[in-house]
Amino acid sequence: MTQIFAPSETAHLGAKGWLDPLSVFEAKSRPAKWCRLAAEQGQAIGQYNLGVMYAKGEGVPKDFVLAHMWLNLAASQMPLAEFRDKARKARNVVELQMTQEQIAEAQRLAREWRPKPAAQKAKSLVGSRLDNP
Repeated sequence: MTQIFAPSETAHLGAKGWLDPLSVFEAKSRPAKWCRLAAEQGQAIGQYNLGVMYAKGEGVPKDFVLAHMWLNLAASQMPLAEFRDKARKARNVVELQMTQEQIAEAQRLAREWRPKPAAQKAKSLVGSRLDNP
């Protein structure tokens, strides 16, 4: 069952009162390995959290290609339109910092990505970029 975080965990507002798309669903207390396991199993919230972690370099090396890939996957799978829009906004923020080649690579990785069964060991289908958290 996918858990939607409590409003207190998702209502991060910036200084001007705008919602920071890179803070929604952010769960700093959750280690990257748990976000990765959820993301690799196809859970949109885990994909979003992992994308944010890669975008910010928190718990994993900063990697805009992987951030874009995970945020793109999250945006395509979020069950509620409001959350899909937030994932898209976060992806678009990351995209502003990327070259066209990086965007193309992230899109290719997202197209090729497939969820892993919960019992399968974490061996990435998209290459060594994911093997180095």
